[in-house]
Amino acid sequence: MHPARPYMLCLYGRRFGTSFHAALPGMPITPIETPMKKFSTMLCTAPFGLAASATAHAEGAAFDYSNVTSTHVTKFVRGTEAVDITRLKLTTPKDAKILFQFSSAITAESSEGCPCSVRAMVAMDGQEPRIVKRINVGSPEVASALHYQWDRQALDGTTVFEAGPGEHTFTLIFKQASGSSKQLEVNYPNAQVFILGN
Repeated sequence: MHPARPYMLCLYGRRFGTSFHAALPGMPITPIETPMKKFSTMLCTAPFGLAASATAHAEGAAFDYSNVTSTHVTKFVRGTEAVDITRLKLTTPKDAKILFQFSSAITAESSEGCPCSVRAMVAMDGQEPRIVKRINVGSPEVASALHYQWDRQALDGTTVFEAGPGEHTFTLIFKQASGSSKQLEVNYPNAQVFILGN
């Protein structure tokens, strides 16, 4: 197996007619015309390779993401403490609508302090967090009835913000809304933020 090689992928969009240019190792830059309309954005990711976890931050970027693929858990929801899962940044050249989306799973390895519920929220620029989703987890009946070792539930969602020109920071926050578990695991949290086309 060959080791993963870093590469550069850039997309350039123009309103009313879009051209894409992709550069991969050993391949020439090739323009591709498409009739897509009402598309206005620029995406250029820095060189990257395969890794257990990855995050992209670029000054003036119109897209940002964070991926965690490692099985080693580093984030936990404990008691009433709010936990910052990830923080993403992008820059808008003008007033824009911004889509934030995320996926993850919450695992209760013990039913102590449960049943529980966990709330997912997103805050823009340090403002009051916006509630996106709430799930129930840690029910002893789920594990016993379905014969799972632990109760694990998906926690994912999307939301749209309206923002003015400039750099904006988005923080994904998880918080236990009910129950008193001291160790709910956050598994594979992934998030993306990008500007929607006008």
